[in-house]
Amino acid sequence: MTIKKHKKEKIGIILCLLFFCEPFLSLSVPVFSYYDDIVVLLFLIYAVIFDEKIVKKSVFLLLVLGAFLLGMTLFYNINYEIQSSKTAILLDAFNCSKFFIIAICGERYFKNVDADYVVLKIGRVFSVLTYFLLVLAILNLFFDFGMRDAARYGLPAFQFLCENAGQFNYCCYYIVAVLTAYYFVMPKKSVIPICAALILFASTLRARTFVFIGIYLFIFIYFTKAKSINKIVVSIFSLATIPVFFLTSFSKFNYYFNNDNIARSRFVTDGVKVFKEYFPWGTGFATFGTSQAAIHYSPLYFEYGLDKVYGLYPDNPMFASDNFWPSIITQFGAIGTVIYIIMLLIVFNIFNKKFKNSRYMLSFYFILMIVLLSSTVTAAFYHYTTIGMVLFVGIISNSRMEVNDGNFYANSNT
Repeated sequence: MTIKKHKKEKIGIILCLLFFCEPFLSLSVPVFSYYDDIVVLLFLIYAVIFDEKIVKKSVFLLLVLGAFLLGMTLFYNINYEIQSSKTAILLDAFNCSKFFIIAICGERYFKNVDADYVVLKIGRVFSVLTYFLLVLAILNLFFDFGMRDAARYGLPAFQFLCENAGQFNYCCYYIVAVLTAYYFVMPKKSVIPICAALILFASTLRARTFVFIGIYLFIFIYFTKAKSINKIVVSIFSLATIPVFFLTSFSKFNYYFNNDNIARSRFVTDGVKVFKEYFPWGTGFATFGTSQAAIHYSPLYFEYGLDKVYGLYPDNPMFASDNFWPSIITQFGAIGTVIYIIMLLIVFNIFNKKFKNSRYMLSFYFILMIVLLSSTVTAAFYHYTTIGMVLFVGIISNSRMEVNDGNFYANSNT
């Protein structure tokens, strides 16, 4: 194909790679922390101006529900007057919309692109990058050169250039998702990079990581051409990680969700209290559990004593986004939460139809699992890595290679 014909493909490659680099670049160039917001806005503007066919039946329903949800939640802001900052309200409304904007507008923009070309190029970059990061992660066990986070299970967690290991954990999600797609283009050359990525993933020492690795291996082995004996061995190992996870992380789970002095626990318990108090309505944007509710400090935090919880202090709310569903049920209320879930199901249904006969189906389901699993502990649907992964999903959903007789692989000499 000509260079001109690969124009959109190269745009997709650059955008996806920059999403991965956002946490690193934003430390030295603070304005880069707005990269995901800028990309979402550009796709929205492009869709409104140039894409006349974007409003089809399923998208139209999504737009109607989205407009109703935004209007209803803004009415809560006006009615209850909990959040006085108009800037905070508008920014929070935008953050709540980013996932849906990039999912629909991104998929439309990259319609008819050569998805395999994108996967091949990004997969090669991530393969090399994974080896480099794994070497650093191993060295991190023995030498402290500024890439260590707090120790867990007696080992120093690896955070690379991120603010903490939890942030780098999301970068690893991205790597595994991309390499999973890469496997179905280059099966022989991607197995070792995937194994390296899973080890790198484990180096962050986050409890949810081990659950993901176990489930990943269990599902992945049944989508590949592995021999029966390998399937048995890997299945036993994969399933064994789940009870091991519960045994080793029960105390940590108890610490996070049954401790009144921990932000994550208080978001859940107090979120339910707020939900009941305002039922069936919500409190409005930027009032509970979001970054804007912390930056423009919400009066609800003072009312429920969250201002005295470590990580939620008015002058240092560093754990402001350690939740997702509590913020949804409180800000949107019961009716809004139902609408929000319906909107998520519509987006899932749109992509599920596109991936039904695609060899990238497994990568799509892994990304879905990543986001849902992460949303139990953090604002996953607003996270820049999620926005990047959803953009990647939009690109690979346009693959022209379909599954024939259970063959997920490219018909090539790869």
